[in-house]
Amino acid sequence: TIANCNTRNYFHGIHLKYGRANIVKNNTAFNNTYGITVSRAYDNLVINNNATKNAGGYFVEDYSTGNLLVNNIAKANNYAFYVFQGSNNVFANNSLVNNGEQGIFLFMSHYNLLTNNIAKNNSGNGIALGYSTYNNITGNIIDKTPTGVSMTKGLNNVITNNKITNANDAIALTFSLYNTIANNIASNNTGLGIYLAGNSAELITDNIIANNVADNNQVIGILLVYSANNVIVNNSANNNYNYGIHMIESNNNILANNVANKNQNGLFLYSHASYNTLINNIANNNKFYGIYIYFESPNNILIGNKANNNSYGIYLLGSNSNHLEGNVITNNSYGIYFQASIFNNLTSNQFCPSSLYTDFTGFDLAKNSGKKNVCD
Repeated sequence: TIANCNTRNYFHGIHLKYGRANIVKNNTAFNNTYGITVSRAYDNLVINNNATKNAGGYFVEDYSTGNLLVNNIAKANNYAFYVFQGSNNVFANNSLVNNGEQGIFLFMSHYNLLTNNIAKNNSGNGIALGYSTYNNITGNIIDKTPTGVSMTKGLNNVITNNKITNANDAIALTFSLYNTIANNIASNNTGLGIYLAGNSAELITDNIIANNVADNNQVIGILLVYSANNVIVNNSANNNYNYGIHMIESNNNILANNVANKNQNGLFLYSHASYNTLINNIANNNKFYGIYIYFESPNNILIGNKANNNSYGIYLLGSNSNHLEGNVITNNSYGIYFQASIFNNLTSNQFCPSSLYTDFTGFDLAKNSGKKNVCD
């Protein structure tokens, strides 16, 4: 047991190397290069320590496994917690405040649990993952940071039940596959609530975004760029300044049972967004468009959606061969509007009434087809 020590101005304040089943508790590490380091060490308990004004507060490295870091304070360090090639460790109930870089940074680290930590006022991201797999990030509170939870090249990680506010972006994944983002609060941020991005050479695919609240963000609730085969279901994306849910260059995604109300635009598919399925979404009371399919975005399927009390209920611009069935599009200035869009099919939709102009109109109306549509 290492307890009640006060270390300062060393390279390592406390260095636990090749150790097993040790306890490090109630220590203060101040102004060291590394406050407390766990290196190739196993099944140790690091609890109730304070690491302040070190280059790195807590450093877990070199295949350290099974360690429990609980109830520690990391304040005014560069990195608060840096985990390099660590696995099956638990980081719980730690306080990460006013650090110069990330709160917790996992790099090439797997099967770790990060739970009930508080990360506030850090200059770097609250929690960051790089090339890391099968980690569970749950129940953390993150506030006033560039990005709440960021992930690059991540695989099979779970991000659940976190509350992220006053960040630039709440949750951001790039080039990451098979991750689950569920039951998080990603609201009141200055940029984006939830953001998934790839590029033309490497799509971001096969992620699940479910049951999140992404409201009152100053740019977009949920944004997908160069994405494919993702499932976006049962999310709330309301009162965001620009878009509720926005997809760019994104294909074969499923959007179901989401609510995107009181944004400038509700659901927006933009630029080569094709073969997506939109089912039972609600896009009401948006300033401009309820659902907007724009610029060479063909072969999307829209079934059972509601787009009411918008300027345009559903607007198709430069997008062909989409199928719209069983949607309810009422009390908009324009119901469904086509512009430079042909070969779209409308079946069993409810259009009426539109309050100002017309229910079913556009420059290319005759080049689209429909049946069993009603005005009720």
